[in-house]
Amino acid sequence: MFVSLNPPYSVSFDVDSNVLEAALIDSDLEREQFKSAALQIGDMLLARLSHTTDEYVHNAARENQEVEQTNLEEQEGILRSKMESVGKVLYNNGLQQRYDLKRTSKSPSFSDIDWDVKVKYVDAKWQFSPFPYATCRISFQKEFGESPWAIIGGRAFDSVQLNFSSSELDYLLKVFGAIKERLLELEANLAEGNVRPK
Repeated sequence: MFVSLNPPYSVSFDVDSNVLEAALIDSDLEREQFKSAALQIGDMLLARLSHTTDEYVHNAARENQEVEQTNLEEQEGILRSKMESVGKVLYNNGLQQRYDLKRTSKSPSFSDIDWDVKVKYVDAKWQFSPFPYATCRISFQKEFGESPWAIIGGRAFDSVQLNFSSSELDYLLKVFGAIKERLLELEANLAEGNVRPK
């Protein structure tokens, strides 16, 4: 599962479809129940990351109170308990650092990726030997302010679609592998108290 962060708007979860299907079969949850729970958990995690837990609990408890016709204190207690469970399982310092980095970013920041695999046979001008390739849509967040105009104006998010052959993906994996290695080395140095790499 990948936790996608889009401060201050949303936290969502990308779960491999095969893993999700197997988990749903083994549980009593229907797909729609899972989606609903994932949205609620994402909102809870967002409140924790943005330090708005009290505000979230109060507002959500008022909504639940009207639906379930219980008292406000009881609903707040239920929500705080759920948030504590979510925090124990999903919240960690690394996630908080990712959120804070994105929130303070001055450059576009990765949100998620979607892909499909195709075979090219022909187009308007060319005939091909069948050639498999992947199309990836990489989504990113451009703006991080609290203004609703960023969403309404369509300026906060964007995406780009790129085609890759298997050899291009090999190259990309090699480059990303080197980047990941360097980041892990720096994270280890920082954890040991070394500000500069060895």
